[in-house]
Amino acid sequence: MATTDLTADTSSSSNRAGIYFALLQLVFTLGWTTYVIYLPKLAQQVGIAPSAVIFILMMDQAIFAITDTAMGVAADRVAAMVGRERDRKAASEMTQQYLTGEMSMRLAQLQAVAIDQGFACAITYLRREAETSRPSALGEVLARTLELTDGLCWDSLSRGDTTAFDSQAASAAEPREFGGCAGMLEDH
Repeated sequence: MATTDLTADTSSSSNRAGIYFALLQLVFTLGWTTYVIYLPKLAQQVGIAPSAVIFILMMDQAIFAITDTAMGVAADRVAAMVGRERDRKAASEMTQQYLTGEMSMRLAQLQAVAIDQGFACAITYLRREAETSRPSALGEVLARTLELTDGLCWDSLSRGDTTAFDSQAASAAEPREFGGCAGMLEDH
């Protein structure tokens, strides 16, 4: 997911949440207004003195102030936790994009030293796959890359081309080291 997609999704959901809370606030305000208008009549019907209505409304406002403050503090804590989770997700996506770029770069280096056209085409295919697949598929791409590099190096040795073998072996070590550092070699 691109950064602009993530921003658009966040903005869209924020707008929906804002509208929802605005409508909810409207309902509460209308309910409160109705309550204040009809409370004196209701209190009179059940035998409560009209002077007590003011005390009831003041106590209601005091309870509201206390609970509203408590809910504000709780909302701030939840917002901080959600923000940290969003930051973790963004960092994870950035890390996955970094791994994809690194894998592509390693394959480009390997492609540059491939003498045989068949190996060069196979590396091109793997590079395209690394760049277009989901990041979780990089382990499989790496496994196939390592198999391909073994074949590439053995091909150079079988032809007696030690110069090509030296450069290919050095380039072949890069994906293996990268996969080990990225934790992608555990299954392979």
